[in-house]
Amino acid sequence: MSFRLLVSNKPFVIFWVGRVAIRIAATMRGVALGWTIYVLARQTHDIKESLFLVGMIGLTQFLPMLGFALPAARAGGSRR
Repeated sequence: MSFRLLVSNKPFVIFWVGRVAIRIAATMRGVALGWTIYVLARQTHDIKESLFLVGMIGLTQFLPMLGFALPAARAGGSRR
């Protein structure tokens, strides 16, 4: 499949532009959230505790994905 054929398909281009925009927005949100937690934690904790709190935010963002992915993989893999 050629690149020109893909680019000429307007719904496909809109889909991929939307996907890229969503990924950029999600990355910006994650960085902003981590930065905010770090700045707030530095007001009351030392640097090690602040970094730990930022790590816990990252962990809480990852755990739901892991929690849903494992049962979904099992359910999807059990089909014959």
